[in-house]
Amino acid sequence: MLGQRRTRDLVEVRTYMEGVSARLAAQRASDADVAGLEEHLRHLRDAGGDATAFIDVDIAERVSDIEGTVSGTLCEHDAVLRAIRARDPEAADRATAEHVRMAGARLRASVDGAGDGEV
Repeated sequence: MLGQRRTRDLVEVRTYMEGVSARLAAQRASDADVAGLEEHLRHLRDAGGDATAFIDVDIAERVSDIEGTVSGTLCEHDAVLRAIRARDPEAADRATAEHVRMAGARLRASVDGAGDGEV
């Protein structure tokens, strides 16, 4: 178990790194890269309630495949994709930061529910 402090640290780093990644992807994505992201998002939708399948096709993994990048719930992923498709780095950064914030809140709630006592 990560514990509360490490979970908080992880979320903070992830917010920065994935934002930078989405920003770079918005600037550097080719039409083929965007088409790949769209296909990837379709796979996420197809995963439906299957958490394992959803995790297996997480869009962050696909974003990281766009050349030059450092490294999401469907609405959050969709917002990232829309920003990258629009080649809008600021919107990609904001959408990713919101996604990571929400993922972090879900992760913190999970850790808080475990009651490991670490702060």
